[in-house]
Amino acid sequence: MKKGTIEIPLDLARKWYNKECDIMDILQNKLKELALQAYDITDLVEDLAYLPKNIEEACERLHSDNDNKAYDALKKLHKLRDIYRSGWEPDYRQQAHSPKYSIICVESKIRKDFTLAKQCFLSFPTEARRDFFYQNFLDLIEEAKEFI
Repeated sequence: MKKGTIEIPLDLARKWYNKECDIMDILQNKLKELALQAYDITDLVEDLAYLPKNIEEACERLHSDNDNKAYDALKKLHKLRDIYRSGWEPDYRQQAHSPKYSIICVESKIRKDFTLAKQCFLSFPTEARRDFFYQNFLDLIEEAKEFI
């Protein structure tokens, strides 16, 4: 068990001892402040403890991760998308209102979409190209949907 030391100013300790302050104020503000004096935020917020703390640690984890199916699928989709685009690049400037036909993921469901300004990873110049891509690579899209 990790232990820490906190410092309590004398005037605050007197208020607590003499019950001269609102208990809700103590609970909501002071205890959090005291905990941060004794510990680092990564110690207090359990969800952050497992995250890499520097680029070296992150790279080490990435190289040791054997389950990269979704990322591999995304890389393949990126290359295939560029082939299907045939050099077309979507223009998302405010004045550019040319249609973009895209494939998106909403609520964990893969959907075909049409947009004028919304940026999408899998966007195509025509509905026919989008639909043909969808038909041919739906399995790959499903694998990568967490990134789409």
